[in-house]
Amino acid sequence: MKLETKIKQVLVALLGNTILGFGVGMTTLAKLGADPSVSFSQAASMKIGISMGQMVTITNVVLLIIVFIVKKKNIGLATLFVVLLNQYPVDFIIKLIPYVDSLWINILWVLAGILCVSIGCTIIMASDLGLGIYDAFVYGIADRFNKSFLFVRYTVDSIFFVLTIILGGYIGIGTILCYVLLGKTINTIRPTMIKIFKI
Repeated sequence: MKLETKIKQVLVALLGNTILGFGVGMTTLAKLGADPSVSFSQAASMKIGISMGQMVTITNVVLLIIVFIVKKKNIGLATLFVVLLNQYPVDFIIKLIPYVDSLWINILWVLAGILCVSIGCTIIMASDLGLGIYDAFVYGIADRFNKSFLFVRYTVDSIFFVLTIILGGYIGIGTILCYVLLGKTINTIRPTMIKIFKI
């Protein structure tokens, strides 16, 4: 593979990771409850006393270990970007944008976050440098047990729901929106985004 092609793949993966992190930050700052896995990280970070981004990184490392055992071919350079670098765009958005006490504005933030997460995930897929950690985990489990992506996604999200409740975290309308829309949005836009960003 030519060096120029490899550099383009890395830049695409970094772009996807940044947009993904922005989306996570948007759903978090709305304070309506985020994606189930993010809601878990948010609840756990408050319990432990670390930043949201740091807890996301810890969660990603745990998922990475499981993916390595289940289907390590899903792991690539892009996966490591998500594990190691995703906390920075997450924390950037949370610190940059002030909270606004308006239900409708915050619902819009959640929807914008869902779109950004979906775009980020699918751009990462287009890089051919591995999958984002959550997608790598879900696809790995789905392939290992011969289940559909959406079935495994909803199952894993449900587990994070329960863990969030146990930790005293917040499950709100944003969590429900993410639960219902995120997996479907990724599936819907994936062909288009891969066509645009494929190197």
